[in-house]
Amino acid sequence: MKKHIIALLIIFCATGAHSQQLILNGSWRGLPVFDANTKQGKAKIAADVLTGVTEVPDNLAYKEINFDDSKWQAVDDLSQFKYAYTDGAIGFNRYFWLRKEFSVSDSLKSMLNNTGSISLVFKDIKAPDCYLNGVYIGEKYGENSSGLEYLIKTNLIKWNDKNVIAFRVRYYSPFNMKIAPYFLASSPDLLFTFENPKEDPGSCYIRNLSQKEVQGKVTVIFTQLDKKEIKQEFVDISLKPGLNKIDGQFPVSNGFINGKFKLSIPDYQLKKEWNISTGTDLIAYRPKVIPAMDKMALSFGSLTLSDQKVSGWLGERMNRNNDVRLLKVDIPQLIGGYLNQPGTHPWIGEHAGKFLDAACFSYQNHKNERLKLNMDQVAQNLIAAQKEDGYLGTYVFEKRWTSWDVWSFKYNLIGLMHYYETSGFEPALIACKRMGDLLCKTFGNKPGQIDLIKAGTHVGMASTSVMEPMVDLYRLTRDPKYIDFCNYILESYNQANGPKIIETIKETGRVDKVANGKAYEMLSNMVGILKLCKATGNKDLLKIMQTAWNDIVTNRLYITGTASSFEVFHDDHELAASADDHMGEGCVTTTWLQFNYQLLLITGELKYLDELERTVYNHLTGAENPQTGCVSYYTPLMGQKPFGCNITCCMSSIPRGIAMIPLFTNGTIGNNPCILFYQPGVSKTSTGKTVVVFNTETRFPQDGDVTITVNPAQTTKFKLDLRIPHWATDFTVLVNNTKQDIKISELTTIERVWKKGDKIDIHFSIPIKIIDGGKSYPRHLAIQRGPQVLAFDQSLNTVDAGKVTINPEKLQLKAVADILPQGWIGSQAYEIDATVDGSPTKIILVPYADASQSGGVITTWLKNI
Repeated sequence: MKKHIIALLIIFCATGAHSQQLILNGSWRGLPVFDANTKQGKAKIAADVLTGVTEVPDNLAYKEINFDDSKWQAVDDLSQFKYAYTDGAIGFNRYFWLRKEFSVSDSLKSMLNNTGSISLVFKDIKAPDCYLNGVYIGEKYGENSSGLEYLIKTNLIKWNDKNVIAFRVRYYSPFNMKIAPYFLASSPDLLFTFENPKEDPGSCYIRNLSQKEVQGKVTVIFTQLDKKEIKQEFVDISLKPGLNKIDGQFPVSNGFINGKFKLSIPDYQLKKEWNISTGTDLIAYRPKVIPAMDKMALSFGSLTLSDQKVSGWLGERMNRNNDVRLLKVDIPQLIGGYLNQPGTHPWIGEHAGKFLDAACFSYQNHKNERLKLNMDQVAQNLIAAQKEDGYLGTYVFEKRWTSWDVWSFKYNLIGLMHYYETSGFEPALIACKRMGDLLCKTFGNKPGQIDLIKAGTHVGMASTSVMEPMVDLYRLTRDPKYIDFCNYILESYNQANGPKIIETIKETGRVDKVANGKAYEMLSNMVGILKLCKATGNKDLLKIMQTAWNDIVTNRLYITGTASSFEVFHDDHELAASADDHMGEGCVTTTWLQFNYQLLLITGELKYLDELERTVYNHLTGAENPQTGCVSYYTPLMGQKPFGCNITCCMSSIPRGIAMIPLFTNGTIGNNPCILFYQPGVSKTSTGKTVVVFNTETRFPQDGDVTITVNPAQTTKFKLDLRIPHWATDFTVLVNNTKQDIKISELTTIERVWKKGDKIDIHFSIPIKIIDGGKSYPRHLAIQRGPQVLAFDQSLNTVDAGKVTINPEKLQLKAVADILPQGWIGSQAYEIDATVDGSPTKIILVPYADASQSGGVITTWLKNI
């Protein structure tokens, strides 16, 4: 067996020539471990006790300099570790630790004068945790030809004494690798970083991460959106250790879209460039109304977002999404990967387009001018970052089409097309056509083209999901080549290496059997397929998508309107719901919402609206903290919601879902206006040539009393549809105090001559529904009130949820909103009778969407007596 000799190489050099080096040959000490903190890890420990076969759990003590690793295995052949892996499908993490002692002579200190800093460089390890003498130094600063390079503080080195390097490595697949770590004088390219603080966006800052002062020069070039150069300026600089502001602020005004800063440090023969956003063209919005061209007649119509205002509980959540999430997104983070390639992680490019999509929905509904400025900045910087060939991604040229850049194209197309329709800004559509043309040219089955399946992850489902915006690009341009590209994607599904989405659902009726079961990417494809159905009139594809919907709703949907655990669909009714189960990925929640919305548009069937309602009132709004705007990546039914304000895929997805809610709160079915979500607010629509305004007053979802004032511009006859929620009982309607006949169960239609001031009084009871815990939580129950699932929030209760038992036959809710703490967003709280260790007690339940906002551990599944 071939052995990999592991050596530690100490090199101190100035510009690449090794002036001195110290090689330490010999073995390392190694230990395979597993993560005992997960539910599966704890189960393994219990199993080890029964079988007598034990493995070692992970322990951060292994990083300490004085830890005794003498009983660890001597390692110079790493192939023995290739069984260490992470199985994301079951959450059982395996790692291995490697430790090595070494000594560094203080005779090498003088070499620090070359660059003033030391790096640790090593090869072939994916994202390790790296420790030097017990201190974490694993923050990656950059990559060079030698591998990954990490800056370290030289005071961590114990000169002429024992030092220890420890690696904690996690792997996602079997591996066979070689580690060749060494110290060297830090690469000058890593020591000088540009910064552009939010509070001083027109200035250039350079951070000197070394311990010595250097001299250099900065040149700045200002350009417009069309890349036309406006002017150049330069300044001589002296960079002291730490943060340096360049003397003299470069003047910036609107119209300067980008600035390119060029740093030159002659002593290091260093030249470095960095692009920043320096301004935004202010444009007057002229929204584009694109005529319908679908070959499939649509049964549901959304109201224009600017023609409706939702208030009450749901309106407040939408306002919070705008005010504490979208208005506070870190714009430099959104566009940084485009201004300076590559981005900080492989799919960093998706966030700008997701933001634009959410912001456009919210702006159309709220007309917030601060949000408009952010939208303009993101859109214009994206357009300015597009390459001459149409490429708009975060990958350097040699790494194009290798992982997630087609995925980023998808979201850039979605965001910029939505921005174009919102603003009428023609460069946005031009940029989209250039992206679409590049995709059509690059991918296909003709000579010289690339296989799209190979350009994305998850059996190609990431890259093939670009179908959705390509259909929309056809809708905006009428160019048939974009539909041809979508048909190519359909063909690619059935390649030997393809995900076989259509074929598998048609044959098995199950989404968990498609490809690797990855829910987000699969649903993204299915949203695109439905849009293709609308554009082409393909009813066969529609039937297959309805089969997929039936399977998800029947077998794979959580009670709060989301799906997936560890990001994949599982076997029938396997719906593990704890924080350890990584359930309810936010991206899945939003894409499931989009999937139902497309089905509602096509069919007008209210079963799709029922699922939209379930998701909106529970998992979608429950994934965003209304106090902070922070978002849960995974949002458990049992455990603390892990809200975070950093930018990740789900933190960008959930705001999109919340911002699109007004698309289906009311609308039209056939030609009739219809009231669907009984939320307070105002909506405007047209019946023939007459504009009608509906003003709704209600406290729903607290109670089921609703008053709607109908105000047509002139007295006119028309039909009005009122949805009868599937969960409601005792549904009654009065028009001007006259009771109306209700003949069907889903929708009641009132036809009459309407005049200004006519009043509709609606009443319905909001019953309690007991939900059985099923296969995943036997002998447990959940409580649903109307569309809302209720939850036990530990921060509002004095007893432990695990000890609580509920008698469903004696279950009654008592409203006790005054118990909610100061700052709580929402006004619903309910007291119910329960027992703890056989003794009667009372507990407090709140809507799942409100729960955990103050950090409380929650559960929806309570023991059934």
